[in-house]
Amino acid sequence: MFGSVLTKNFSHNSDIDFLVKIDSKVGFEKYADSYYTLKEQLKNIFKREIDLITEQSIKNPYLKKELEETKQLVYEK
Repeated sequence: MFGSVLTKNFSHNSDIDFLVKIDSKVGFEKYADSYYTLKEQLKNIFKREIDLITEQSIKNPYLKKELEETKQLVYEK
């Protein structure tokens, strides 16, 4: 979890940002299914928009550094 949800700037209009790691070795179909299923489940649980970012998709080194410094672990398997 990262972003405004972890700050005093979080409001009832804010989305919730999650950083996830999905095994890319599972193939595209399973990868996509896992991504969209998780996003929908989180949306149903929190009753708000979800911004789901995969670790593999982050190419910007400044964003990567910012996430490493501010993210909070919610679940680990």
